[in-house]
Amino acid sequence: MNGRHAAPDPVSVALGTAWTAFSAVALALLALTARTPDPYSPTKLPVGPTPATALDHPAQSP
Repeated sequence: MNGRHAAPDPVSVALGTAWTAFSAVALALLALTARTPDPYSPTKLPVGPTPATALDHPAQSP
């Protein structure tokens, strides 16, 4: 009998199914992680000059 017409090996089918399921879960977790902002990452600093809310040095009296 030719190998092309042989019945599929149950072990190979099980391993292929497990690999496909694992890959789908890993891809979903990667997509979720890429979309979720990291709460521990430093905040981004604004680009350019920012308005001062207070004086850096107290005013000196004459």
